[in-house]
Amino acid sequence: MRIKELVDEGAIGRPRHVHWTHLSSGSRVPLRPHGWLFERELGGGWVGAFGSHAVDFVRWVFGEIVEAEASLRTEIDQRPDARGELRPVDAEDGFSAWLRTDRNVSVAIDSSFACAATYAPRLVVTGTEGVLECVADARLTLRRDDGTSRVVEVDNGPDPHLEPMRRWAEVVRDAVHDGRQVEPSFADGLACDEVLEQLRRGWRTDR
Repeated sequence: MRIKELVDEGAIGRPRHVHWTHLSSGSRVPLRPHGWLFERELGGGWVGAFGSHAVDFVRWVFGEIVEAEASLRTEIDQRPDARGELRPVDAEDGFSAWLRTDRNVSVAIDSSFACAATYAPRLVVTGTEGVLECVADARLTLRRDDGTSRVVEVDNGPDPHLEPMRRWAEVVRDAVHDGRQVEPSFADGLACDEVLEQLRRGWRTDR
């Protein structure tokens, strides 16, 4: 929300490019057992699990996505099931994507859920008059073309999911009470899924 506020108020001028890295060992250390996340027919794959959130964010802040392509990869091609038997993985656990919005903002995303180690996610938004850098969803820095910079305060609390979920619960509660449409809507969900389908076309059978 803070990044959107800064972009909308023109803190970096006109947005031009977004570079987002989100690489973790979440399904590797410890090794996550085989399940729906690793079966394409069951809706598995990292494009849906993480890419959906990234696409939502890009659409919300930078406009509709008019071009999308990706290269998908699978780092771990076998995982043990509940009985300990190895089962093949046919869904991606990482991808590199390139997007462009109707506001001519280009976006590069590199993400994996199966890296050897986890390091802090990093989101950089460059504009005509400055740059925003968000590290670990906690430290947000604004650098301007006049040489000045400042750290923007962001208070996520001890659990970074708790406060956003509380706010979202309030939005849903009020929408039900007032009988109005929630944003994002099902139409937004469909628009997101159409982009995800374009990204999934980058699937290759080689590992």
